[in-house]
Amino acid sequence: TNILFSVQSLPCQYYVYCILPEVLWWVVLRRHEDIYAALRNTSKSRGLLSLLFPCALYLAGIEILVLSFFYRFVLSIGVAGLAVWPLVSLRIPWMLRIGWLASCASLAVFPSLPVVGREANTPLV
Repeated sequence: TNILFSVQSLPCQYYVYCILPEVLWWVVLRRHEDIYAALRNTSKSRGLLSLLFPCALYLAGIEILVLSFFYRFVLSIGVAGLAVWPLVSLRIPWMLRIGWLASCASLAVFPSLPVVGREANTPLV
């Protein structure tokens, strides 16, 4: 990829954009023993299922964010999912739960509204 950038004589920002994921993965994989130890301890103390459930929720959240680039209404689904979270938590007072639910419900309306003042330009996304 860097050879392709040099042939095209692109600006330096493109090199940084291309190299950054490689550097980040190098930092992560350099500490692979710590990651394995954390996974081992978590699976022993809490069980593997309790580790997989949050990971599945994180992946669903990332997918919602990716889909929201192309379909705005998907953000409403994500915010509705966030609205349910305090309802299942037992440590949050009821007044705070109701306030959270009302604010998330009002926020979930906005991605469903039409865009005002400009045309959608999806090739730029």
